[in-house]
Amino acid sequence: MLNYSKVFYLFGLICCVTTPTYSQDTLPKVKKNIIKVNLTSGFLYDVPLIFAYERLLNSYQSFTIQAGYAKLPLETNIDSLRWTSDIKSSGYTITLDYRFYLRKENIDRSPHGLYLAPFATFYQFNSERNLDFSNDSTPAIPINLKSKFNFISVGAALGYQFTFGKRWVLDCLLLGPSIGYYQADMKLTCEISESEMNDINRSILEALTAKMPMLNKLLKEDIASFTGTSSSWNYGFRYSIHFGYRF
Repeated sequence: MLNYSKVFYLFGLICCVTTPTYSQDTLPKVKKNIIKVNLTSGFLYDVPLIFAYERLLNSYQSFTIQAGYAKLPLETNIDSLRWTSDIKSSGYTITLDYRFYLRKENIDRSPHGLYLAPFATFYQFNSERNLDFSNDSTPAIPINLKSKFNFISVGAALGYQFTFGKRWVLDCLLLGPSIGYYQADMKLTCEISESEMNDINRSILEALTAKMPMLNKLLKEDIASFTGTSSSWNYGFRYSIHFGYRF
């Protein structure tokens, strides 16, 4: 005769053994890592290739590191200068930020929603190029220009990150005021007067400032005192759009 108590006991034992395994297999795993590519760095820099990695620390906080390659858009075809060749041109950037996804403003947990993020960023650019300098009274004079720029800034950003499905994100950093230290070092090697060298250095910085206004304080009011090296503190601004993949 079939012993029903043993049947129910065996059934209960099977349920106890199999149910936890089933739950573990079906519960969605939290995807804590996001790799992103910067889509907007090309508006400021030449041939940029900048990536970011975000790591979720808990339901409402994360840490992000951004790094990559970029070149400064240094314009030298100005006034009596003409670019002839590049010897080298390089640059890199690294940015760190700590994100706080606003619990009261977001229905979903991170990485979706509105966030605040204090950040620190560093850029360095190096280049060397050959130029020709000429005016109405002299033939073209060859010039070698070596330049180095360092930018360091700290600030706080406000952004919103959208999530699509289980894998994709669109990260929009909308507002990122900062204060930064900007340093320029330019060295000309040529057979022209010191005053002409100062004028060339200043013209190059003026052309760069037209595209990057936060560098305007690198220009000294007294042209004669500008010898190719300048540094200053100034306000800056950070914005970006990243597209990313979660895993």
